[in-house]
Amino acid sequence: YYNRGNAEAARIDYVGAAADFDMAIKLNPRYTEAYNARGNVRSAVKKYADAIADFNQTLALNPRFADAYNSRGQVNYTLENYPQAIVDLDQAIALNPRFAEAYSTRGSARYFLKNYPAAIADASTALRLDPHDAMAYYTRGSSKFFLKDYDGVIADCSQVIGLDPKNPKAYHFRGLAEYRLKNYNDSLADFDKAIELDSGLPVYYVDRSRVKLALRDFDGFIADCNQALQLN
Repeated sequence: YYNRGNAEAARIDYVGAAADFDMAIKLNPRYTEAYNARGNVRSAVKKYADAIADFNQTLALNPRFADAYNSRGQVNYTLENYPQAIVDLDQAIALNPRFAEAYSTRGSARYFLKNYPAAIADASTALRLDPHDAMAYYTRGSSKFFLKDYDGVIADCSQVIGLDPKNPKAYHFRGLAEYRLKNYNDSLADFDKAIELDSGLPVYYVDRSRVKLALRDFDGFIADCNQALQLN
């Protein structure tokens, strides 16, 4: 049942996977890996409270299960419970110091708590372990913006775009950095792309309007301000 559940989870058949993990646990109520796997399936279908319950049971059976700490940390991160996410991810990293995903998510949690130097440190470690982690580049780049390392923002956000060309946030932050460096045409191009990918965020229009004002495109400035007001 456990092996079939993993195969079904890999095929994105979460209903079938959960049913198999249920049966595996029924047959062996101390099946640590089955609780953890079921927790991951429940997390995938946004049953977060049930997922946390499964990870708690996993850790009650095996307090040194690094994957369960990481998975519970990922759920807490998704729920924007950043301090608890960091506690869980600390445990995952203590048990597995090469846990790239745990460093990456902990860095993002620290970013949201405005601990930018720590966020950069975690993202850098994640990237040493996994050079293709777009989230880690984004965390590091966006953190650098608040520390006024605008060249660093551009470098990291360019890496994000290379790995994930449809990430509007990366274009937005790169556009902000270009604006601060007075590279207005490059900034405008990035804001245009961010809006092309996600036209529903007022802040993108507000930030683009500032560039248009700097370029003395007054009609464009007014149009973007109007669009931002309409969205918000």
